[in-house]
Amino acid sequence: NDAYNAKNFASLRDPLGIVASAKYNGADATKWALNAKGGILGANLNLYALDYDGKAGWVGRATYPLPMDFTVGLVGAYTSLTNTDVVKDDLTFGADVVGKVPGLDATLTLAGAGYWAKTDAWKFEGPVDNVAFLAKISDLKLGPVTAWASYTGGGSNFWPHYKSTAAAVILNQYAGSAAAGLGITAELPVGIPATLTLGDTLWMGYPTDTKWNETTGKVVVTPMENLDVTVSGAYKADLDDADAKDYKGYK
Repeated sequence: NDAYNAKNFASLRDPLGIVASAKYNGADATKWALNAKGGILGANLNLYALDYDGKAGWVGRATYPLPMDFTVGLVGAYTSLTNTDVVKDDLTFGADVVGKVPGLDATLTLAGAGYWAKTDAWKFEGPVDNVAFLAKISDLKLGPVTAWASYTGGGSNFWPHYKSTAAAVILNQYAGSAAAGLGITAELPVGIPATLTLGDTLWMGYPTDTKWNETTGKVVVTPMENLDVTVSGAYKADLDDADAKDYKGYK
């Protein structure tokens, strides 16, 4: 599973992406993974043991149903790096709660995780800025519009071994940054199907140093069946005078 394999073993039905993220880096590298998944005592479990290129890992997720259509998830990864230069054990652990808010018909997502390095037999210590988090409410119906709001952050020392390398993945989008955002979507009364989406996001260096504010807009018009016409754009305002980089601009 080297970096040039576009399929990344998709046929293995690898829902946590563990095999896809463990890249093959040499002809003599040890490379195997064992996955077990199923339901036990009402919980859905997905567990991995793996050994790739001097990295041994035990990774798992448990998802439990809660009342009112909520779920709680627990995810953890214990990793041992044992090559010739480094002997290092560390732990990533997180939890999330997802469900519909009673009376609002909106979806609530709360998620957080942290990273700790092993310093003694039973002792783990976390560096500064070792957490990542997400708080989001979406699908909120407010009369003719649907709204969402979120606050997301990823500490510069939060280091998950098994995250995807895709740029669109949330752990890559918000690495070393925090962002507060909101947006709305509404149908336009123009005689043909048309949808307007407006959003605004304040970006910060983790956790609070302001960087820029980005306002986005998108209109999708469907003049005939199976044909969508999309016009979108954004304006970014630079809020960091001390930074030599100019973030201002249109797209």
